[in-house]
Amino acid sequence: MRPDTFNMTEKEINIFVVINVIIEGVKSVKEAAEDLSLSVREICRLKNKVLDEGIKGIIHGNTGRKPVHTTSDETKN
Repeated sequence: MRPDTFNMTEKEINIFVVINVIIEGVKSVKEAAEDLSLSVREICRLKNKVLDEGIKGIIHGNTGRKPVHTTSDETKN
């Protein structure tokens, strides 16, 4: 299980802030799409993820995981 601490990139933080502005009703989805250079469909998808999962919905799913194809430490040594 993943820890409850979040390491977010600046891009993920920016997306989260803009999505929260949409949820509060300050900005429209179309305006947010233009601000983030994403499609309206993508903004709606991200908004639904934030509503369902909170901040975890924005963070990339593979964050903190070691790649499957990584050379093992045994082989490196």
